[in-house]
Amino acid sequence: MEKNNIRPESLLGICLTHDHGDHIRYAYSFLRRYRTMALYCTNRAFNGLLRRHNISRRIKDYHHAIYKEIPFKVGDFEVTAFDVPHDGSCNSGFSITYGDANFVLATDLGSVTDRAHHYMSLANYLVIEANYDPQMLETGPYPRYLKDRIKNGHGHLSNTQCAQALAENFTHTLKHVWLCHLSQENNKPELALNTISQTLEMTGIRVGEDVKVEVLRRTLPTCLLY
Repeated sequence: MEKNNIRPESLLGICLTHDHGDHIRYAYSFLRRYRTMALYCTNRAFNGLLRRHNISRRIKDYHHAIYKEIPFKVGDFEVTAFDVPHDGSCNSGFSITYGDANFVLATDLGSVTDRAHHYMSLANYLVIEANYDPQMLETGPYPRYLKDRIKNGHGHLSNTQCAQALAENFTHTLKHVWLCHLSQENNKPELALNTISQTLEMTGIRVGEDVKVEVLRRTLPTCLLY
């Protein structure tokens, strides 16, 4: 935000996808410091958050309950949460409409359900998970139980699954795709990008011409999109 000259005080809210630690760890400190914001998530996700010992109960002061498939307004944005299969207490993707543009976030999902398909097909801009390469996961250092958790239908999307979902949901209104939540141990940015690009090209979708595809890097800020 600093690099793009965005003041934290100008933000109106945080939309929380689910209650896993890597998604909620800094939510309360951020909300407490910048009191202009609210926390938007389902009641089940919020209750899961409260069960964690490292989250202050005072976060209740900022919570605004949302309900899946029921749009809500944040400033000039209309936001709709939709169900995704993951192993948190309650898991959401988000479809966000501003004017004529639709932005969809679909991360931390073990498979692409019919409802996720529906919202992805509406997107002009899509952030989607490409978490792991199947071969790297299988031969990598994770214990078997964790490998099985990642691969099951409530874990994470592989590069291959992500590519298939993009090919199945592609419309000519989709302008830009960002690949997110890449595993540090079980994926590589160039591998994810190549898998997605090759699959799309095989189905006649020209990457760079019909749609732009980029990888979101863990430690580098993304350029601001106007």
